[in-house]
Amino acid sequence: MKELKLSYYSKVITEKTFCKAFYLLVILVLSSCSLTEGWSVLKSEDLTNVWTLSDVKTIGEKMDENSLLEEAMNNEQAETGYKISFFNDHKGFQIRNGVYKSFEWQFTEEEITLKFNNHSEKIKVLDYLKKDARTTLLLDFKEKGDYEFVKTDEMLSDIKNDPFYPENNEWRVKPKHLESNKELHNRVKNYIKHNALILKAAKERASNVISFEHSQGIVKIYRSAIGIIDEDEIAEEWYSYFYNDKQAIEAYYIYDEFLSANKYRGATTGEWVIDDYKILLSIYKDMELAKL
Repeated sequence: MKELKLSYYSKVITEKTFCKAFYLLVILVLSSCSLTEGWSVLKSEDLTNVWTLSDVKTIGEKMDENSLLEEAMNNEQAETGYKISFFNDHKGFQIRNGVYKSFEWQFTEEEITLKFNNHSEKIKVLDYLKKDARTTLLLDFKEKGDYEFVKTDEMLSDIKNDPFYPENNEWRVKPKHLESNKELHNRVKNYIKHNALILKAAKERASNVISFEHSQGIVKIYRSAIGIIDEDEIAEEWYSYFYNDKQAIEAYYIYDEFLSANKYRGATTGEWVIDDYKILLSIYKDMELAKL
């Protein structure tokens, strides 16, 4: 009996040990998978990137699950584009449906608060995944839907050199009164700075694609040359930044004057991004030093 009893307890101990070992093994495997798959708790510093909408999971009131129209409506926001960025000084911007807005942000308890000039918006973080070279962020915009963003750009070494940093986009802020020549001059100067920084940022990030899509204006980019858009081809967005159309045209001719007078004669480097950046930088310098 003693021998049987001992065998029984040994069996129980063995089973308990096995269960514990199996449990620990499961924990280790899950932990390993977590590290491998990249699942992570989102921290404030993880947000400080440029994010671009990649998919819309849900939107508005639920329609028929099999409705092709619902799928098309879900894709509409992806078609028009949505880019959002959080800088580490708690400033940020979004470009949605082609419209630029700056904000201040805070992140607490899986919720992001965006503070715009005239309203605030709360966004819930649903998921954050780092996997291979792809990092995604799933955000709940409440009545707007669940949007999945993918990290598209790292922060620049100096965030104030980001072309979309709020201080580099003051040219977009529509004034509430007629502007003086000096005010128009400063608006155009800020716009030139913004365009120069698009090229500078592309060089630092080693970007293969350089887009001026969200910066529609009057600068014309050539390979190793800078020009001006024909007056009858000016984008509607340009007019929207000014008190009225007349002042938008006045600003157009301010740029035209400095472009024509610019004396940059630097040799081409063979890299049009650098060449065009240096030309814009020269125009910006001329505008900065101009006596008004």
